[in-house]
Amino acid sequence: MRRFEELSYWQSVGLIGLVTLVVFASFNGQSHLFDWDEINFAEAAREMIITGNYSVVQINYEPFWEKPPLFFWLQVIAMKLFGINEFSARFPNAIAGVITAILLFSIGRKNFSNTFGWIWAFAYSTSLLPLMYFKSGIIDPWFNLFIFFGVYSTWNSLSSDGSSRIKWALLAGTSIGLGIMTKGPVALLVLLMVYGVFLLWKKFKVAITLKQILAFLTSLIFIGGLWFFVEWVYGRGYIIQDFIEYQIRLLQTQDAGHGGPFYYHFVVLLIGCFPMSIFALGGFKNNQKTDALIDFHKIQLLLLVLVLLLFSAVNTKIIHYSSLCYFPLSFFAANFLSRKFEVESTTDTLQKIGIGVIGGVLLVAFFTLPYLGNNIELLRNATWIDDDFAKANFMAENSWGVVDFILPLIFAMGLALFFFQKSFKNYLSLMSLSGVSFLIILVAFVPKIEAYTQRAAIEFYESKQGEDCYVVPVRFKSYAHLFYTDKKKPTNAQHSDYEWLINGETDKPVYCVLKITSAEEFAEKNTHFSLLYSKNGFAFFEKSMQD
Repeated sequence: MRRFEELSYWQSVGLIGLVTLVVFASFNGQSHLFDWDEINFAEAAREMIITGNYSVVQINYEPFWEKPPLFFWLQVIAMKLFGINEFSARFPNAIAGVITAILLFSIGRKNFSNTFGWIWAFAYSTSLLPLMYFKSGIIDPWFNLFIFFGVYSTWNSLSSDGSSRIKWALLAGTSIGLGIMTKGPVALLVLLMVYGVFLLWKKFKVAITLKQILAFLTSLIFIGGLWFFVEWVYGRGYIIQDFIEYQIRLLQTQDAGHGGPFYYHFVVLLIGCFPMSIFALGGFKNNQKTDALIDFHKIQLLLLVLVLLLFSAVNTKIIHYSSLCYFPLSFFAANFLSRKFEVESTTDTLQKIGIGVIGGVLLVAFFTLPYLGNNIELLRNATWIDDDFAKANFMAENSWGVVDFILPLIFAMGLALFFFQKSFKNYLSLMSLSGVSFLIILVAFVPKIEAYTQRAAIEFYESKQGEDCYVVPVRFKSYAHLFYTDKKKPTNAQHSDYEWLINGETDKPVYCVLKITSAEEFAEKNTHFSLLYSKNGFAFFEKSMQD
């Protein structure tokens, strides 16, 4: 750590950028995109390229009103550079990871110390879920980055002097506007929640001018509202209305079957953000030295608590909904670790218990996966799995081996060093070896998991590339057939009419993909379809062309 402190700012930025780019971008094309979100977003970007229409977000060549276009534009740029493939779909998030690590280092260095900056970036980048999300093709890494920088810029605007207050207000509005353009108005909602409660906490004794408010609103409305305004001008106001209705419904109802208990996200953060989640438990004490930094600490606490409560209260529970919490969690982890670095002392009992319990749970999980992979009949014949589709998934050919048992040993070594090393080395060893092991395990295990869950269907879709036909998933929701058949812009307006595709006189062959649990009933009701084959839980049917 001392050697890193000797580097200049730009040397540090260059090193962080290079290392994180290699980590977050490496091996991102070796597994298919996952349904739903990864394939959904990549398909929207692909259809932009196919149609040449970069304004209207489309899925299956029909308006898609659930998300604004900014993230898809980033994917389009990557696809223009690297081709339409998995690596390109995930590359924007690798860049988000690089920017996030550099931003955390820069904020920590500027406001606390060079050591704090290094630790903050390191703790964030070596934890499990942040590492996983920077290697994914979902929207949240960019969305969270814009919200966090908006929250940080607002704090700077309130705590700075002179003209810089206006500059930071403009940056805050711009960043939140970009967040709105990435995923929607929740970006503004989070900012208003955090600073609304902050003002109450401070009893409204916060210096803020009308110029700051106007600067924030001007950049917010221009950046966040420009695309919506253009859509309205071109007569596509219905997209805006549908978008707003979707956002409201998402908060009020359980979407897509993703429910869960109130404590769902607490568990996700505690286990998924290991090891920084355990370090954060020791960093909540506000021991900052200036009023501004005391306020910064309060704002990070509010960001963590309010976001956690917001997404615990809504009915839809999806693992990445609480991913904005990674930022304040990593701050509190850095706050704890920087104190440990500056003042050598024994490891806290709470840390030992947390690292031992959560680390042990993860270690068992990492060993269980290859064990089950090598003894897959345990799952195929399990009486406690009451799902024939899931059991059939486990019929997939896979390549689990002895090497897969060795990979978790790196993580086990990090846990062991944490308990046996002294001073700050035990924390560094745990973070370093955890990050390395998480990366290797993700690279090794994710393609094997994907082989069970969806590969049979995707291989069928890929086999239909270049064939002039319709491919339809029946009785389950999917976007994979669009992306992996490389569906061209349709010439028949009925291309997405399910009733016509199944029972009508179609102009092209029709292939239907079902889970085996629905296949028998489908075959009985639709005798004009013939079964091609079944594989790993999926059944593939072909419609007999009528004379």
